[in-house]
Amino acid sequence: MLLAGLLVLYKSSRWVVEYSVRISEVLKVGTFTVGFIFVAITTSLPELFVSVFSTLKGEAGLAVGNVIGSNISNLTLVLGLCVFLGGTIYLEKRDVLELVEILFISSLVPLFFLRGYLGTIHGVVLIALFLFFLKKLFGERRIPGPPKKGNLWEIFVKFFFSVGILLAASEVVVRNAIDLSYTFNLSPEFIGITAVALGTSLPELSVDLRSVKEKRYNLALGDLFGSCIMNITLVLGLTSLLNQIPLDLRPFYGSIPILLITTMSVWYFLDRNNKITKTEAGALFLIYALFILQELGILVLFS
Repeated sequence: MLLAGLLVLYKSSRWVVEYSVRISEVLKVGTFTVGFIFVAITTSLPELFVSVFSTLKGEAGLAVGNVIGSNISNLTLVLGLCVFLGGTIYLEKRDVLELVEILFISSLVPLFFLRGYLGTIHGVVLIALFLFFLKKLFGERRIPGPPKKGNLWEIFVKFFFSVGILLAASEVVVRNAIDLSYTFNLSPEFIGITAVALGTSLPELSVDLRSVKEKRYNLALGDLFGSCIMNITLVLGLTSLLNQIPLDLRPFYGSIPILLITTMSVWYFLDRNNKITKTEAGALFLIYALFILQELGILVLFS
């Protein structure tokens, strides 16, 4: 089942990339926008549902932990693996400037955490910020010239069907990987850390790695950064609105600085040379390793 899941994951990620490009051609918007709006949102729906349902059940802390952990995993583990396995990611200066702007604005969000809680007003601001990003990208990144012919509804149906298969295959792979880890008597802590990281990041990793190998760098980074922005604005905003009491953030004081360091590191790598190399991917792996060690209680960096 594990091998079958990996095979379906491989095939479905190829379909998602293919139909994402076709959506871009028909709508006359850049692949970064398609990755940011369509791919990122659809692949992040499970995390959104987990956060909403956990908040409604009074476990809002689980939702916040999911957001912080997922963003750190995406910007270190997923981005690092895409570069390490797919090759150096190159971007044009215009795209780098837009990504730097997104990273700058998203790096300001953790400043909300300094007060130690999130309330209704923070939720409204975060959701408004998410809508601002959508409007900005869809309105400004139009491609000149006539659109390519194609049945848009048919393309969208095939796209969402491919994403559904991708998510289902990811679930199969994660479940079988957990069963395999129990076979080798691995510790529950290790299984929890690795399974959560794999489960939340596998859809993004499969699509982004396929995009990088096909040299569709904008699609890969649009999906990656779109997932992170959705997590830290829409998911966190909804969590703040649905939680009936102010959300206590003190338990996350150790991981929030790592999220900020991760964001600033990616910002620096992109702004310096308009690319991310394997050397820089190694630095991202190091940050992720430090995050895991802190979560396991082996190393205390921030408290």
